[in-house]
Amino acid sequence: MKKLIKASLALIASTPAIALAAPLSQCPTNAVGACTSTLPEMITVVSNTMLLLIGIIAILFLIIGGFQYITSAGNPETIGKAKTTILYAIIGIIVALIAYVAVSFVIGRIIAPVA
Repeated sequence: MKKLIKASLALIASTPAIALAAPLSQCPTNAVGACTSTLPEMITVVSNTMLLLIGIIAILFLIIGGFQYITSAGNPETIGKAKTTILYAIIGIIVALIAYVAVSFVIGRIIAPVA
């Protein structure tokens, strides 16, 4: 379980590099040859990619917690661990969604500022 958590954290830490690799390689260029992608576009790509990865990891932990719950055979300690895993996965999804909304709000304000 600790190896899975460490691998998940390593994947999340490398997300900005993964998310920016595709848009920069396919970036439209201007006459000078410079990339015309804007900072809000790049932040949106990174945010969407991280939300996707966090969602996948959270669903994986929901499945793991459900499997632990089913195979607990009535052991209160195992049931407690399973419930904790499920709770933390749900909290992770909620935090990721709140972060996504906050980033979308800020990007929206940067792109179209209120007069």
